[in-house]
Amino acid sequence: MEECLHRSPRFVPAVFSIHEPIPKEVLDVLARTEVPKCFVSARYFATPDLSWVDGPGGKRLVRFGDISLGGWMCIDPSTGHVVDVMGLDHPVLRLANSSIGHFSDCVRGVIELFPYYHREDYDDFEAAGEKIAARLNDIDPAALSDKDGFWRTFVDDVQMGDFSVEEVMS
Repeated sequence: MEECLHRSPRFVPAVFSIHEPIPKEVLDVLARTEVPKCFVSARYFATPDLSWVDGPGGKRLVRFGDISLGGWMCIDPSTGHVVDVMGLDHPVLRLANSSIGHFSDCVRGVIELFPYYHREDYDDFEAAGEKIAARLNDIDPAALSDKDGFWRTFVDDVQMGDFSVEEVMS
């Protein structure tokens, strides 16, 4: 996770261990797709192992990452969608991306836009978020479909000034 902290964001591929049976379709997609090891300021970070978790209503999901806000990043094997699961005591499942490939492309796209602004550039916060939202929408319109989802929350936090160069690099 050190790759995400105290430095300019960059895309580093994750390497997963597998210690339990994971569907072949999921393994095939992961073998063809570079999945990010982490995302800006460790907002997301890959787990060392792929594992099964129970989402809302007992829905079986393949967990490949954690979210710093207290949740999981997962693949729904029945759809191929990437979903975030928040509120682990009373989990809520939200669509993050339409596929793992789109998730990786969104991470790359948002990293390419860094730096977003400097701490004192208040007038740039809103525009930076709009630019990120436009990039996400170009890559995968599903990324912004849930008002409380992973990407929408990230855009909102950028627009509040949480991702200045100084914050990300400190």
